[in-house]
Amino acid sequence: MTGLRKFVGAAGLVLGLALGSASLAADAWTPYHNPEFKFSVELPGTPSVRANPAQTPGGEAPGVIGQLPTAAGVLMFGANDYSALPRSSDLQARLEAAVAGAISNSKQTLDSETKITVGGVPGRDITAHNDSFVSRSRLLMTPDRLFIVVGVGAPVSAGVPAEYPRFALSLKPD
Repeated sequence: MTGLRKFVGAAGLVLGLALGSASLAADAWTPYHNPEFKFSVELPGTPSVRANPAQTPGGEAPGVIGQLPTAAGVLMFGANDYSALPRSSDLQARLEAAVAGAISNSKQTLDSETKITVGGVPGRDITAHNDSFVSRSRLLMTPDRLFIVVGVGAPVSAGVPAEYPRFALSLKPD
């Protein structure tokens, strides 16, 4: 889960860039589809995307991370492919480990965690905060892949970007 930890931990760094960015038009949403990692999301602009492999006890899991600054913070998404690695078949346990890693790595306090299912795929919706920022995340786990979307906002009193609910609901594994 090291890649996930790096992903969520990067939110604080990206936030500084996001707060200086211009506001994005609400009607300018476009789909982003990643055929390699088999998922799609909708965003109110064009994200920057790069490789983000996760180091696991079983080896390296290829991954991708994307981010888009907004007027109030940043929207981030990512996926890791564990298909070639040994892993537990217990998706709920793997989700719990992913949530714990995300919270620990971002040095946040978990405020809420809700079990969800999206198109038959188990997941978690979580909210968390620290003194500098607040985040809301959706994690989905298939047998081979972990998918995550995150909205990060600062200051904490401002909450996550207004675009987050639509962004989170748009996450669809293929």
